[in-house]
Amino acid sequence: MGEVGGGSDITGRVQGIGGRARRQLPDNWEPYHEALLLARHEHKEDLDRPTVLRVAGEVGLDPAQMERDMAEPTIVDSLARDHEEAVAQGVFGCPTIHFEEGGGAYLRMMPANTGPEAARVFDTFRQIVAGDLNIQEIKRPKQ
Repeated sequence: MGEVGGGSDITGRVQGIGGRARRQLPDNWEPYHEALLLARHEHKEDLDRPTVLRVAGEVGLDPAQMERDMAEPTIVDSLARDHEEAVAQGVFGCPTIHFEEGGGAYLRMMPANTGPEAARVFDTFRQIVAGDLNIQEIKRPKQ
């Protein structure tokens, strides 16, 4: 399976918010992270305080605790380390997906596929990215 990381301004904001979510769900914060990415990329929402807190409540986090955690400055050091590690691994946007067999790339799909079609597209993406490390960029003109 691939690992997802990021380094853009939006990604940094999502990582920061995700770090706060990890305090409530240390072993399973991914649903919150995914919900934030969907809010931003699929629903075109700003990741402002009201959105962050609303999404927290939607995935079962305590919005009041999230608010307290967002006021806690000590989490910044941990997030800075996570960001530096991601950049060192070549992450440059979200989602940047790295594969165990080698290769990594940023993937953007609009709209996102679902169900069996999503699995087929991901398998194709993996074959291209991990299978031929000479491919540096594939970009489509805006439609």
